[in-house]
Amino acid sequence: MAAFATKQSRLLLLLSRLLLIGVSTGNFYDNFDITWGDGRANIFESGQLLTCTLDKISGSGFQSKKEYLFGKIDMKMKLVAGNSAGTVTAYYLSSKGETWDEIDFEFLGNVTGQPYVLHTNVFTGGKGNREMQFYLWFDPTADYHTYTVLWNPLNIIRTSLLNWVTCNANSNSWMWTTLNSNQYGQMKWVQDDYMIYNYCTDFKRFPQGLPTECNLD
Repeated sequence: MAAFATKQSRLLLLLSRLLLIGVSTGNFYDNFDITWGDGRANIFESGQLLTCTLDKISGSGFQSKKEYLFGKIDMKMKLVAGNSAGTVTAYYLSSKGETWDEIDFEFLGNVTGQPYVLHTNVFTGGKGNREMQFYLWFDPTADYHTYTVLWNPLNIIRTSLLNWVTCNANSNSWMWTTLNSNQYGQMKWVQDDYMIYNYCTDFKRFPQGLPTECNLD
């Protein structure tokens, strides 16, 4: 996993269940705590690799020791194949307190033959209600795929497209990254072909008017 962040930080990184992480900079011993899993989460390669696994009894998880205001976090994940009903694999960022901020990736399991559903949400000031849901355009159980959260002063970007942006591990180039025209086109393709729920089109849910951000370009 690559996590680059400013020192003036407020976000707490929380990750759980069935994760394989590689660190390009930093050290898992110094920067992260394994929070649960009873031996299912382990750190290897002198602190450069942390693995979390899920079995029939329990999953596993870890969190950062520090908080971050901005950052780019890449997570490699391989989901449970076959009948995964009742399994939720979660990858999320969360701050502390009653008025917390949060960014969610949740993969909702299903019975054999049915696709996973990717459920996303964003909380600000302790309030969410910004759910979106997608079918995936690839098999998340066949191999490890990279899922990225990029949060900088310009935008929040969540993606599962490999190599959608290049980032030098020794720089803060991610700090001012935004979508170019090609990446925006990829996003629209996913929204048009694979999105199955969008809170910004659920007028029955918001009879008094859609949230403000739904009217932004």
